[in-house]
Amino acid sequence: MNLSVYFIGIFSVFCYAGLSALSKKVLSGIPVFAYISITMIILALFSGVASVFYEKDFSLVKLTMPTWGGMALASMINFIGFAAYLYAIERMPITHYQLMYILSPVIGGIVAYLLLNEPFKPQALVGLALMAAGLFVAIRDWA
Repeated sequence: MNLSVYFIGIFSVFCYAGLSALSKKVLSGIPVFAYISITMIILALFSGVASVFYEKDFSLVKLTMPTWGGMALASMINFIGFAAYLYAIERMPITHYQLMYILSPVIGGIVAYLLLNEPFKPQALVGLALMAAGLFVAIRDWA
């Protein structure tokens, strides 16, 4: 087991968890779709520079039509998910959103099973139900 990969994963979690608070703060003066487009342009520039320096053997010509279609679908899903995420965090406490994100590993596992035939055990669905119940308890206003 390569522990450095897990440390990078933890770092990624910290970055994305902090991104919610930062996005909510910045969104106070910017419309949602403008925010998405500006951040994606900046991200594309960073990614393009990184690709030039670190992926010298990459060529767009090598990409197949199914790959382009998959990237287009991923882009649409990312756009819809990002727009829904920004809409949600503008209207709810960040802690509630982050608690809902706890469902992500099981949902990701289900999608990986369906798309990639990765192993998935039925008891994960029981775990999903338990997490959903815990989420309900955590974010419900009991007053």
